[in-house]
Amino acid sequence: MEEYVWISKITHHPVFTDRAHPILLRLADHYNVTITIAGSDDAATEPYVKAVYDAIQRKVAGMMVIGWGNDEIVPAVDAAVNSGIPVVCVDSDIPGSRRHAYIGTDWLRMGSTMADKLAALLSNEGKVLMLGMVDLDNMQAGLQGFQKQISRYPHIEVMDPVDDLDAGIGRAESIVSACLQEHPDLKGIVSFDGNSGPGAAQALEKLGMAHKVKLICVDADTPQKQYLKSGTIDAAFYQKRETFTCLAFQLIYDYNHGSKATGYTPGAINISGNIDTGFSIVTKENIDSFDSENSLDQAIHHHELSQQLSLISSMIENVEELAVAADENGRIVYANAACQRFCGYTKDEAVGLNIKELFDLTALQNSQMDQCLRQETAKNFETTAIKKDGSSFPVHVSISPLRSEASSRGCTIIASNISERKSSQKALIDSHVRFLMVLDSIDADIYVSDLETYEVLLTNRHMRESFGEDLMGKPCYQVFRNESVPCSQCTNDKLLDSDGNPAGVCVWEGKNSITGKWYINYDRAVKWVDGRFVRLQIATDISRIKDLEKESLRIQAQLQQAQKMEAIGTLAGGIAHDFNNILSAVIGYTEIALADMPEGTSQHRNLQEVLKAGSRARDLVKQILTFSRQTEQELKPVQINQIVAETLKLLRASLPTTVKISQDIQSDSAALADSTQIHQVIMNLCTNAAHAMHAQGGQLKIDLSDVVLGGSFIEQHPYLSPGVYIKLRVIDTGHGMEKAILDRIFDPFFTTKERGEGTGMGLAVVLGIIKSHGGTITVESELGQGSTFNVFLPVIMREIDHEIRTKAPIPTGTERILFIDDEKSLVDLGQQILERLGYKVTIRTSSVEALELFMEQPDKFDLVITDMTMPNMTGDDLASKLMNIRADIPVILCTGYSERISRERAHNLGIKEFILKPIVMRE
Repeated sequence: MEEYVWISKITHHPVFTDRAHPILLRLADHYNVTITIAGSDDAATEPYVKAVYDAIQRKVAGMMVIGWGNDEIVPAVDAAVNSGIPVVCVDSDIPGSRRHAYIGTDWLRMGSTMADKLAALLSNEGKVLMLGMVDLDNMQAGLQGFQKQISRYPHIEVMDPVDDLDAGIGRAESIVSACLQEHPDLKGIVSFDGNSGPGAAQALEKLGMAHKVKLICVDADTPQKQYLKSGTIDAAFYQKRETFTCLAFQLIYDYNHGSKATGYTPGAINISGNIDTGFSIVTKENIDSFDSENSLDQAIHHHELSQQLSLISSMIENVEELAVAADENGRIVYANAACQRFCGYTKDEAVGLNIKELFDLTALQNSQMDQCLRQETAKNFETTAIKKDGSSFPVHVSISPLRSEASSRGCTIIASNISERKSSQKALIDSHVRFLMVLDSIDADIYVSDLETYEVLLTNRHMRESFGEDLMGKPCYQVFRNESVPCSQCTNDKLLDSDGNPAGVCVWEGKNSITGKWYINYDRAVKWVDGRFVRLQIATDISRIKDLEKESLRIQAQLQQAQKMEAIGTLAGGIAHDFNNILSAVIGYTEIALADMPEGTSQHRNLQEVLKAGSRARDLVKQILTFSRQTEQELKPVQINQIVAETLKLLRASLPTTVKISQDIQSDSAALADSTQIHQVIMNLCTNAAHAMHAQGGQLKIDLSDVVLGGSFIEQHPYLSPGVYIKLRVIDTGHGMEKAILDRIFDPFFTTKERGEGTGMGLAVVLGIIKSHGGTITVESELGQGSTFNVFLPVIMREIDHEIRTKAPIPTGTERILFIDDEKSLVDLGQQILERLGYKVTIRTSSVEALELFMEQPDKFDLVITDMTMPNMTGDDLASKLMNIRADIPVILCTGYSERISRERAHNLGIKEFILKPIVMRE
């Protein structure tokens, strides 16, 4: 019976007795051979080396040797190979020896994975302690992989390792306990040998730090299992000893006996090289299923897989396509020669990689790959292959399962490079995409339709956004015009000449009934892909141009209206000046006549009525001037109720008698406002209300009250501040407005009046004025129910100086007055009034004569009263010359109206008082 020998330096350590030794016994029984376990029990070198030489003497059929990093073992291994005995190193390699192969874990990769796992447990930050750095090549490789990978996490601090940690569980426990006392902020521990992991777990549980300090280790054997089940060890990295034990024996056995599957003769199977059998990550969650997943059945599978691979390799080794085989975990166990040409990996480099490192799979393709690995399902799809240098190329992949005893045990993958096909497809697609991109980037509606059937053949993005997506195959007149028959303006019959050739471009303008927009259309015949002529239309939206044309007409009308208003204002000023002079004579002489007429007589009463009429005429002139005056905004505290009262006086004279005016004034609060602009607002709202009632008449009501604004109203008008506001309501019983009109009434140039009756600027100006005063305006209206405009102005808490009017006696005096006016009747009137009051009056109708008189006798006069508008020299110029002669002479300037002079300018010139005509006796 053939003898195979398993040689280790720690033959009775749990890492082997728990898993490797039972596998060897099963294999011996399965293959009817003897497998001897030899070596040292206590890590001594001499028995370990002696076991190799003893096996050579016994002429064993093969050796499985666990390397231990001693130079003494190298000559023994070489002696075995020289004697014709196949030697495979298991678990740990023997560098420098002539062994045939190393089968075990890629510790460098496992160490890197351990670093990533610990970083994830620590959320990428914290202090870490390393334990169990045994001086073995495999464990040193794991340490290097860990240190290199953990350095990628800048917030993880790895403490300096403690020496001499390979002394058992107790030593590891004491080291961890001391470290936690010195570093209470320790967050993680990593162990690289079989003893320090359980020792660290023991320390954590005793100190109550289990689960608080994250612990990962190697091995998942008896010492580690209880701590894995309790969760004290968060993860253990297991080297799949069943797999590499079984595979090592199978390779040596097949080397000696050949393969039935391939017909190989003994010694023909190449077992040189390294084989990475991978590792498992064991946690609390999967510890119960761990034993079954690492059973003898799983290990024996690798033998059957290797036999299939031998057969596969004989068939596909030299094919042009990339061919690989993978086990049930997706790890590549075979690659053909094309792998280097396709991906840059040699066959040996490719073995051990995961399939997903060679192919960039989508989620669906990952699922299909997993199905193939675990079921009898073949799959085909296109994906991307990844080269060793990181570049990629497209491939078509065919996946077939590898089966063993009706169970899937992996798969084969054949990949064809489809770069050229993809390149051709891409060029075609790119050309098509470029055409569509150009077409879709044009900011115009473009479509193609059949000249005979009117069927829509092509549309661009802009067209689809305008008319919808479902356009293709339908008649153009239906989808673009909502017509049941071809459009009356259709140009199809003009696009081809009598010979059936394109006749040029038809250009026309029109408004589309669906979009409501104006377009300029360019129609022409072009040849379609099938050779027929079709209609191509490019339609550009010119609605904005049309709107600008309308707006230009409106602006011209507004300019004409503004010029007309300016002319009216100028005319009103001139009329006011002359009318005030006339009123001065009427009012003045009436007051003199009243003074001479006994009270109680009918003549006295009649003259009082004349005086009242003159006063009303004076107020009317003031209101006309207020309405026509163009001034900058001058904000000052004003009482809105007074402006309302003044406006209503003017309105009563201008509105038809069919409009009844009522008022409810409940507020005397003040606002910081420009009285002229507020006057304009009230006048505009009231005249608009009256216009709404001009046909049938009605009721115009003006309300004024104080309200407190807050809550939802302020939320709807966020530019307002909560507080007390003056609320002005203008209510009419006119025809009202529908919602479409209501939404636009504040738009500039929008008007519902007939042509020539309005410019559409009134409410836009009103809104601008109210907002500039920190207020707002709202409107409520329904068709046939009238309208209500609500104006809100913020109240200012400030005292208003109210003029106290009393019937005190008219003051008299004896001073000497020089009175100048170019109207003879007015100087005579002024002389009579002033002399009746006791003053000595000298009159002149020429400003030049008055200046000459004053120059001759500057001390003769105590006061000068002069008109503003006079020939040769205006009143303000005369006043300046008089004050140059005598600086202390007081001057009163009177005017019916003047754009040149104002009260402020008069005061700046040194004029003591500024009075607007007509002047009454009391003034």
